[in-house]
Amino acid sequence: YKFNTIWIVTEKSMKNVIWDATLDNRYECSVERISEYGGNLRVFDIKTSSVLLEEEVPLAYGGKFGPDMEDIIQWQNKVVDLIDGKD
Repeated sequence: YKFNTIWIVTEKSMKNVIWDATLDNRYECSVERISEYGGNLRVFDIKTSSVLLEEEVPLAYGGKFGPDMEDIIQWQNKVVDLIDGKD
């Protein structure tokens, strides 16, 4: 699996998106901050135009400069498990 993560200030980042990545050029993955210590993880299948996952996830801290690396690793693992049918 290959995640392409781009750290660019865009319109998405203005809406509290703290992590945005694409997996295998097919799955758009993002986490939007909904509170200081919580976010919403969303996985969208570009091929089928469907949302595969949307759930609340914890944030390790209220960092203003992006998520903790441990959070990103957990989100990536959750997405991979979902795509592999393990979730």
